[in-house]
Formats: sequence, structure tokens, C-alpha cells
Amino acid sequence: MKKILLLIIILSFFFPKELFSQCLLLGSGTQSDPYQIWNEIDFRNRSHPDCRDGRPDVYYQMMQDIGTITFTFGDIPDWMHIDGGGHTINVEMAGATGVP
Repeated sequence: MKKILLLIIILSFFFPKELFSQCLLLGSGTQSDPYQIWNEIDFRNRSHPDCRDGRPDVYYQMMQDIGTITFTFGDIPDWMHIDGGGHTINVEMAGATGVP
């Protein structure tokens, strides 16, 4: 993974920025080829505007269990569809005071 990231960084010096999307998730975000969420970083990157690319709906698939993340109430908008695939995320809620 580190080698791929290094290659992307090196190539970015030789190609215009328009060729590189900021959505660094595997998959295409469609229902038949959802973006893959492998870890907390992928989970955080899921809401980058380049991942949505103007589409009305974007699809995600969790690929493995994810450790504890801090989650703010309302973090998942209506256009975002996440299939947990039987995997879990340990969630620590932020900004949820007064919620029973």
C-alpha cells in the first residue's frame, strides 16, 4: 500500500491535477461496484466530494471490521448507502448529548 501511495505522489508531479481524483477508495461507487471501506481512513474519506462526483446515490461496502471511530450524529447523508457486509465498526458518538 505504501508503494502505491508513493507511486501516486511521484506521478502527480508529471501529470495535471485533473487526472487524479481525491477519492482514493477502491471501486467506482456504483451499486454493482461499490467503494470499498477497509479501515478508518477509508471510512473518513467516503464523504469526499470527488467520491460523489455529482451522482444522486453512492454505494459503499465494508470489507472488514473497523476499530473504534468517533462519529458525529448526522455523518451519513441520505445519498450515501453503506453495506456492512456483516462487519462491525465500534462507534464513539460525538455531539449526541441528550440522546436517550
